[in-house]
Amino acid sequence: MDVVIEAQIKGAFGGWKQGNVFVLTQGFHKKWQQVEDTHQFQSAYRPKAKVLRDGSTHYLEVEGMDDMVAVKRA
Repeated sequence: MDVVIEAQIKGAFGGWKQGNVFVLTQGFHKKWQQVEDTHQFQSAYRPKAKVLRDGSTHYLEVEGMDDMVAVKRA
C-alpha cells in the first residue's frame, strides 16, 4: 500500500461508523467518507491518521484503532 496523506484528524474522533466524514488537517483532499460497514468506538482528539491506497481503494488508518477502513473522497 502507498501512503497518500499523513496528517491528523481535525478535532474530535469518535471511531468507525459507516458514512462518517473525517476531516484531515493536511493534504489536498482533506475530507474522506467511510464506505465500509464497520463500527468501533474510540474517543480521541486530533489523532494521527494516514490515507493509504491499494489499487483503486483508499483506506484510513487512525492511531489507536485496531483496523483501518475503506474510504472515498467526500
